[in-house]
Amino acid sequence: MIISRILKAISMLNVIMVIINPISYKVEHFTLNNKPETSYTLSLNMGNKGIRLENVLSYDVLYGFDKTSVMTNNHKALFGVNGMFYDSLGMTYGLLIMDHKVVTMDSIGTPTVLVTGEGQVSIEEVTIKGQVQGEKKTIALFGTNRSAPSNEWVLYDAIYGATTRIRRPSINYLIKDEVVQEVIVTDAPVSLKNSDYVLAHVVKDPIPTFTVGEKVNIDFELSNGLKNVAEAFQTGGWLVDDGKNVAKDYENFTGPTTAPSPRTLVGITKDNKVIFKVIDGRIPDISVGVSGYEAAQIMLSEGCRYAAYLDGGASTTMVVRGEVVNMPSNGEERDVAHCVVIRLEE
Repeated sequence: MIISRILKAISMLNVIMVIINPISYKVEHFTLNNKPETSYTLSLNMGNKGIRLENVLSYDVLYGFDKTSVMTNNHKALFGVNGMFYDSLGMTYGLLIMDHKVVTMDSIGTPTVLVTGEGQVSIEEVTIKGQVQGEKKTIALFGTNRSAPSNEWVLYDAIYGATTRIRRPSINYLIKDEVVQEVIVTDAPVSLKNSDYVLAHVVKDPIPTFTVGEKVNIDFELSNGLKNVAEAFQTGGWLVDDGKNVAKDYENFTGPTTAPSPRTLVGITKDNKVIFKVIDGRIPDISVGVSGYEAAQIMLSEGCRYAAYLDGGASTTMVVRGEVVNMPSNGEERDVAHCVVIRLEE
C-alpha cells in the first residue's frame, strides 16, 4: 500500500512537471534481457506553442562536421541530439527542410520526421517534387544543393557553400527576390553569395530557358500533400509503425540491427508528443546497448505510435543545458554533420 502511494505520488509529480515545463527529461538505469542499460529521454509536448524543434548543420552549411554540443550551444538551445546519417564529407542523407526552406530533396526510402509551422509532428514515408515556373516555361528540378548530373536542373543556395562546385559546361540563372538577375554560361563554379538562388543546368550547348528580368516561382510539393512544413529530416528506418514493432534485422544505414549498440531514437505519440531517446552502449557493466527490436519495444513503452532510428553508434549524443549527459561509446563526443535542437520561446 505504501509503495503504491509513493508510485502514485511520483506519477502525479511527473504530470505536474510536464504541465509546468512542456519538455521533460529523465535518466533511467535498468536491466533488459540480463543486460545493464542507461537511457536518456526527452519528451516534448508539441501542444505548447513555445517549443521550437529545429535542424542544425555543422557550421550552418552542408558538408563538414562539428559536435552536437557546439551546434546546440551556438543556437542557444536547451537540448540537442545527434540526427541524420551522413557521408564521409559530412553531406546528410535524405530529405531536409529547415525554417520552411527545402535544403535537400533526395529521398533515401526511409521515414521522414515532419514538423509543421503549427507544431504538428508526423513520421511518414514521403517524397518531394520541385519546379521552377517562369513566365513561359516550367522546368522540373532534379534536386537541390547536390551534385548536378548532365542534362538535369539543380537549384543551389548559400547553404551549399561558396559556389555551385560545377566544373562542366552549364548555364546558370541567378535569382533574387523571385526575379532572374543574371544568366551565366560557364564551365567554372558560380558564386552563391550574390543571389538567393542559382539554378544550374549542366548542358554542352545551352539554349536559354529564362531571361534576365523574368519573374520565376520556385515551388515544392510533398507526396502526402502536407503544407507549411517548417522542419523535416529523414531517418534511418522504421522501428514502430502504427503502434507495431516493425524493426528489421538489417537497415541500409545502420547495418545489422540484431547486436546491442548505442542508439539515438525519435518517436511520436498519439497525443502529439515527440520522444527523443538516447541509449548508451558498448560500455561493459554500465550500458551494453540495445538491438533494433529492443529499441522498438522501448519506444512502444514510451507510448510511441511511430518511431525511427537516427544516427547511432559512436555518434549517439544528447545535450541538456549545454552539457553532454550520456556516455559516448568512444569515450568522447564525436563530430557529426547534423543535429536536432529544441528551444523554448515565450
